[in-house]
Amino acid sequence: MGKPYDLRCTRGTEERHVEVKRTTGAATSVELTINKVLHARDQGRGAPCGPGR
Repeated sequence: MGKPYDLRCTRGTEERHVEVKRTTGAATSVELTINKVLHARDQGRGAPCGPGR
């Protein structure tokens, strides 16, 4: 609650934050808030990306 991600996944010392989006059709784009983009960049993994990237 209050986090810029939906899931926190860990393996050993590695941690990933996951944002979950859903669609009923072909997803050609996903809208994210600036806070979610900045959080992804702060985590050192660049901008968020979608399926197939």
